[in-house]
Amino acid sequence: MRFEEALAFEIELIPALANKVFPLVVSADKTAPYVAYVSNEGVKLKTLTGYINSKSISAEVSIVAKTYPEMKQLTSLVTESIISFQTRAIGDGTLYVQDVILSEPQEGYDVEPDLYRSTIPFQVYL
Repeated sequence: MRFEEALAFEIELIPALANKVFPLVVSADKTAPYVAYVSNEGVKLKTLTGYINSKSISAEVSIVAKTYPEMKQLTSLVTESIISFQTRAIGDGTLYVQDVILSEPQEGYDVEPDLYRSTIPFQVYL
């Protein structure tokens, strides 16, 4: 299982976000709340003896909601979900996360669709 699939699987365990987690761009017909995510392929880690079978992946999730309180609550739930990745297998159990490093969420309001957004950048080490 790829990291993106495992990430979506884990976040969809949050009842309010079941079947509401999408890669990159969310189509206009989807209603909030939902999560959009993006990540890179990662970089293989290197030791003094060469590259090892581990990598670092940078990712970002954006939580979108109709109200500010709903966005805050979902941000907290998604943050706890991501934190729970540390030192366990995620998704279907084939990806083991050694470490998680979170950055501070950035909040905003999108005027055109009238939605609140919280974006959480993070890094995982597999």
